[in-house]
Amino acid sequence: MRNAFRSRSCGVATPEQTAQILDYIDQVGVNRPYPVRVLHPTIHPGEPAWRDYYRIYHLNYPNQYHNGGIWPWVGWLYVAALVKAGRREQAGAELALLAAANLALKDGEPGAFNEWLHGQTGKPMGARWQAWSAGMFLYACHAVESGACPGWEAARG
Repeated sequence: MRNAFRSRSCGVATPEQTAQILDYIDQVGVNRPYPVRVLHPTIHPGEPAWRDYYRIYHLNYPNQYHNGGIWPWVGWLYVAALVKAGRREQAGAELALLAAANLALKDGEPGAFNEWLHGQTGKPMGARWQAWSAGMFLYACHAVESGACPGWEAARG
């Protein structure tokens, strides 16, 4: 079992499924204004899936935090997934777009590697200087530059 899992790590979807997923992200704009919003579609007050506790700290309103907010470290994974899928040119464009988001101002200063961004406006939110986002930025840069995603094995079987 361990070898079966290992051989499919980060290759859970077939190439056809991968293409469908990445095409869907483009079609519905999950990668805009920056890659990528972590929930689509967002959940709105009054909808069956809405829970009143989403209001706590005003974090999970639509397009915020886990409810359609943009998490840069997830965006960097998306960039790497594009490279892995053979979409290196698109990955480079998405990398540049998300890198620009890290220069957006928060409280008058660059928001560099913010925890999350507003899902519609791209405004930097949460804490700055998130190591997970910075580390994944470096990984995504390497992936786009080299065309390789170290540690991601191709699906076999």
